[in-house]
Amino acid sequence: MSMSDQVASQVSLASTGHVALVICSILYLAWWWLFFRSDSPKLEGVAYIAGASLIVAAAIAGCIGAVMVGNATGSLAAEASSTPIPTWTVAVGGVVVYLVLLGLTANVFHRTPTTELLLIVGWAALELGLVNALVGTGVLSTTMSCMLLALVLVLFCGSMVCYMLYYRLDAWPAFVDGCVPLVSVGIVSMVIILVLRWA
Repeated sequence: MSMSDQVASQVSLASTGHVALVICSILYLAWWWLFFRSDSPKLEGVAYIAGASLIVAAAIAGCIGAVMVGNATGSLAAEASSTPIPTWTVAVGGVVVYLVLLGLTANVFHRTPTTELLLIVGWAALELGLVNALVGTGVLSTTMSCMLLALVLVLFCGSMVCYMLYYRLDAWPAFVDGCVPLVSVGIVSMVIILVLRWA
């Protein structure tokens, strides 16, 4: 398989991984809608099991998508003659950013730590790593890569604002607030799917 064929194969893999992330977002939103609306009735029995299965399915789809995108990113980076920043710095940077934000939000702002912080930072690092690898292989132009980076960073900051506000809001605003990061993942994933299909 030639280098161009290998790159095309990994671009396709990254696109498919983002389809899984869109599915994850939809399932996660459906679960959130059933369990966290202020006017939502308490689910019991079969209804509860069916509702809970949504978050399990969302987790499976999210893990599949993340693994696919991560594998594609690694393969693309290996094919690249060079990348804007060393690939390893994205992963290490993600860990550092998570630990810093965990310390700040919990100890300075007294926000109870939840899994959402890990998901927000992990998602942003995943997308930044992919864009970095796509630039290195020449799949993305400088303009397009900057646009994607800006989109990821804006939605990352928006998701962090929502993360910080959640426990300070009343029931209905808190429900809407919790939807924003989920919708953000879906939006970025769909945009990247379109960009990769046209690349």
